[in-house]
Amino acid sequence: MSEITFDLGALRCALTFSGVLGSHGTVSSRFAEVRAFGPQKLPLSDPKGFGIRPVQQHQGRWASPIASPEVWYSMEIFSRESVISFALSFFGLESSLPLAFSFYVKADSACVGSESLAKRCLKRYQGDSRSVIFGKSFCLEANRVSRLHVIPLAGDESFWEADYLAAFELDPLEPRVSYSLRSLSERRIVQTYPKEEL
Repeated sequence: MSEITFDLGALRCALTFSGVLGSHGTVSSRFAEVRAFGPQKLPLSDPKGFGIRPVQQHQGRWASPIASPEVWYSMEIFSRESVISFALSFFGLESSLPLAFSFYVKADSACVGSESLAKRCLKRYQGDSRSVIFGKSFCLEANRVSRLHVIPLAGDESFWEADYLAAFELDPLEPRVSYSLRSLSERRIVQTYPKEEL
């Protein structure tokens, strides 16, 4: 199976493992949305460095970056109550070919720790990974410390009309990492996607 969709009520996700220069999918909530997410080659300014490359179907769990075809990774998706988690295991990471895992987000605001980043401003965050709150809608975080970039974007068509880029650099010495999106909504979350198909 190459495409997965599920709905937690406050968070809805569409996920794919196929495409060219494509995203893994989207995650949406009431006031913010991940327009695209996936692997990205550094420097982050190169738009052709983002996305997955076409590969034969591997049980809908394996992918490879378009910019680093020698790298492969598996992804498992977990959902519970108001949280969606993506657990990744990378193979072939090299320090000479730095990669990040990026999230392009449409939101009214972004906050990294106590630091606020306004839309379309020149201020950015670069440092140890921390929780990032988007639009008071959801929180994005990694399960281990890495270098994090949170960059306000122009909000135009060049990056899926996203307002922010959050990119977590990958460490070749720590090939397993997971990223979680937690809804900040107080709505009751109802699991509707069949658990056995995830």
